Amino acid sequence: MKRCFLVLGPESSGTRFVTRTLIDGGCHGTDEHEQPLDQTFDGAGDLIVWRRSLPHAGDWPDLNELADRLQLLGYEARVIVIVRDHYSAVRSQVSQIHAATTEEAERRIPEALRRIFEFITRRELPARLFTYEGLVHQPEAFQLAMQEWGMEVNPKPFDANRKYIA
Repeated sequence: MKRCFLVLGPESSGTRFVTRTLIDGGCHGTDEHEQPLDQTFDGAGDLIVWRRSLPHAGDWPDLNELADRLQLLGYEARVIVIVRDHYSAVRSQVSQIHAATTEEAERRIPEALRRIFEFITRRELPARLFTYEGLVHQPEAFQLAMQEWGMEVNPKPFDANRKYIA
């Protein structure tokens, strides 16, 4: 069985951290902003992770197009949604230059979540929702949830929120 873990979340929510954890657990993929799977699946194997923060590279990706491509290639898609404390996520988006202002970040986060949940619901995809804070303070819950999906992972969390609330 070919499986793809689609890691989705608003920008600065922790998608890179989750993706890195799945790569360490044996998935093919990258946690970088540029996703090689956008161009080719050559050499990808049967277990992949494909990361999309929303928006991605300044645009709102067509999640249905990603799912169609996976289905065409014979991958079973499973979705991992990551959200982060709103205060920290907004400040991180601005500091990482994903959003020019806090107001822009404030608008983009709910829009990202709306698009993600609409996609999951419409496609009836298996999905798990995690908070960044839960991953930091109780990584065992993520481990157990991933075990149920056949993945052995060992998250190495760090609290990136601390700098915004210190």
